[in-house]
Amino acid sequence: MLDHATQSLLTRANAARRQGRRDQMAEDALARTFDCERRLAVYGTLAPGCSNHHELAACPGRWSRGEVNGHLSHREYPLLVPAEDAPLVAVQVLQSAALPAHWEHLDAFEGGDYCRVLAPVRCGAKTTVANLYARRD
Repeated sequence: MLDHATQSLLTRANAARRQGRRDQMAEDALARTFDCERRLAVYGTLAPGCSNHHELAACPGRWSRGEVNGHLSHREYPLLVPAEDAPLVAVQVLQSAALPAHWEHLDAFEGGDYCRVLAPVRCGAKTTVANLYARRD
């Protein structure tokens, strides 16, 4: 699990992102610790073998399994709302140096139903932070 200071940085960064802004200090601190700008956790159609995985073709990297606490629902596509007290949802985590150059494309592809947030991801015994497309509130 993440310590209180890291959780506070996540809260600040995500609040700003949901308002269409960036909390640069929080983002920079998280990036230094977790290299999160090069990590994407997926739980739906962007995952390997799924219908929209081709959207990540320009982002070669390493995939690993993980888990995120959240509430998963389905409309036309899966929608996840990360929440500390929610059940675990299986995700796949892409680590790619190419992701920072592709966030704008991926944000546009995901559209208005989703907001890219930072989420704690358990990968085995370790917890890291990754970008994740969450249901927009």
